[in-house]
Amino acid sequence: MRQKEHEAMNRTQGLDFLTAAFYH
Repeated sequence: MRQKEHEAMNRTQGLDFLTAAFYH
């Protein structure tokens, strides 16, 4: 996996995690 794709995926997963934490 290319570095930029990996970083983008981690960033998206982090945002999803934060969103879930705030809205649950």
